[in-house]
Amino acid sequence: MRHWAAPRIVNLVICAALVFAPTLWAQRPGQPGKIHIGSTPDGAQIKINGEIMGQKTNTELVVAPGNYSVETSGQSGKSTCIAQSFKVEAGKTTNIACSGGAWTGE
Repeated sequence: MRHWAAPRIVNLVICAALVFAPTLWAQRPGQPGKIHIGSTPDGAQIKINGEIMGQKTNTELVVAPGNYSVETSGQSGKSTCIAQSFKVEAGKTTNIACSGGAWTGE
């Protein structure tokens, strides 16, 4: 009986790993991306999806992959660059900059 038990246990473990592996992989969190936000001149306030960020330009933020509405404001709350949507991909850096009231970058 013992000669049968070991191979059966090994086969059971291998089968379980093959069956449950895709489920475990699907539950792993995605790799974050980065968004580098610059401006000329630097020091502008940043809003992402309508929320004021604690950092000012020029800065780099680590975020989940997805689309983000980014806006910068200069002195007296005057908008330096109006909100525009930018896509951040997993494991990549999206570089954007506000200069002369217009966005440049990816």
